Amino acid sequence: MRLVRFASALLLSVAGLNACTSVPPSSYAQLAAMSPLDANPADIRMAVIAPEPLEIKPSGAILSIVWQPKSGEAVKRDFTLEVLAGNATAPKLASRLGPGRRIFVLKLTAVDAESLLDLQRQVRAAKAAGNDGRGQISAGLREACWNGPFPTGNEKMPLEAHLRTEAGGEWMALIQGIDLKDVLKSANIPSLPSC
Repeated sequence: MRLVRFASALLLSVAGLNACTSVPPSSYAQLAAMSPLDANPADIRMAVIAPEPLEIKPSGAILSIVWQPKSGEAVKRDFTLEVLAGNATAPKLASRLGPGRRIFVLKLTAVDAESLLDLQRQVRAAKAAGNDGRGQISAGLREACWNGPFPTGNEKMPLEAHLRTEAGGEWMALIQGIDLKDVLKSANIPSLPSC
């Protein structure tokens, strides 16, 4: 099982975006204001718009949060994201779909929603004690595969990621204009395995 992380080449980081990403300027203010440490974990959703042959395994994605207090060691937690049953759609993102593309909507597993609540309490306690800090968030694919032979030509394979921290809230475009082949290449992975 290889980890193909958005964090390596598609880093979504509130503290500093990797140069390999393509975040729309309209998302910068939203990202700066977003705080997963204040969100209800049950409401957090990630949407991935990808080529149709891509499959994300049921618990094949992660959300990583790093909290660096002013004093003390950083706390890093990885939370498993699961694909919603029936591959639920995100109506507000439907206009982003084109021919040969599909959308995956993911949420935290029940266990990891509880784990995020625990991290939120820990950070609130640190802040209440005067130990402010800053955080980073990233998302990645842990298990993905490809239906059919993986393309070897030069055709682009656009990939997008969007985040929502409130039920019924707006989707923030985290990543746009990224080619899946470039992500794989930067991770030294020639292709995705067949499903």
